[in-house]
Amino acid sequence: MAAELEIFEMGDIYELRRDQWGDNIVRISKDPALLEEVKKYTWTYCSGNHPYIRCSKEKKTLHEFVMEFVYGKDNIDKLQAEGNIIEHLDNNGLNCTYENLHIISDDLNKAKAFSIDKMNKAGEQIAFPPYIVDVYYLHKIKQFQMQICLNDNIYFNKILNLDGKFGNCIFLALGFSK
Repeated sequence: MAAELEIFEMGDIYELRRDQWGDNIVRISKDPALLEEVKKYTWTYCSGNHPYIRCSKEKKTLHEFVMEFVYGKDNIDKLQAEGNIIEHLDNNGLNCTYENLHIISDDLNKAKAFSIDKMNKAGEQIAFPPYIVDVYYLHKIKQFQMQICLNDNIYFNKILNLDGKFGNCIFLALGFSK
């Protein structure tokens, strides 16, 4: 039988607490079907440099469980076999919301760790590359979204009849179904 969880609704997320976790709070997206699946198991807090919770019975972490719930176990297994990992964008292993979990290559994860994450810890201003591309799943509308953010001046060419003109494109989002 699964250990009892305290569950709190906080906007678009559920906050989960359990005595064994101490003062640590786990977050998942506010998805009743996901919550029901999570409640079926006992989750144990694992401390260290990157704390997370784990289910011994399922032999997986909560972030793996959540990603498999959304994308399917076979798809996650395939992506991980290709050298990808599940990344917590905010580096908080207890924040397992859909928006915080992404699949990226191990190399990109290391690059993030030695650049953006390192600068964030030092409190430095972060200079992002001129473009950022991200693809993630919007569970509420059952679509993937691709973001392409250009945060640098773009020099337009003759094709657009804007020879010599500069522009700044901030955000572009395209949705596509599963």
